[in-house]
Amino acid sequence: MTIVVGSDDDPQFMRMAFAAHQPRFGHITVHPTPLAGDATHLAHDLIRSLGKHWPLPDGQYNWLAQYGGTTQKWHLAAAWSLALGVNRVTVCRAHLLRLPKWHHLLAFSARTGTRFTLVCNGPIPREVLPLRRCLDWLWLVVWAWT
Repeated sequence: MTIVVGSDDDPQFMRMAFAAHQPRFGHITVHPTPLAGDATHLAHDLIRSLGKHWPLPDGQYNWLAQYGGTTQKWHLAAAWSLALGVNRVTVCRAHLLRLPKWHHLLAFSARTGTRFTLVCNGPIPREVLPLRRCLDWLWLVVWAWT
């Protein structure tokens, strides 16, 4: 897992993160829904970044929207990721994610072998810092624009 720490939501920084979105080469960029509550929203954002969507736009019954709770939706995201060959994921504005969402990302990475780059446009939340002890590897890159 790579954590990139920037500052002030620099537009160039975000453009680089979005330029990394190349699904056909196994790399997607996830832009989490602002102010989303639980980890289910992040699973939906991941699914959307994979090019899959729910509910269906035509309003028909959609089994994806009815498919279980948070854990099942993360399993579905993992299944799509593996099926589509996505092995690298960049998550923007990770500094806004609460601890349960970080846990889900770590579990997703462990189960799928996906390498994550978490882009923090502000300080890493204090509640997340203890996770460093749980990881076998963690790089912290400080990105400064001059």
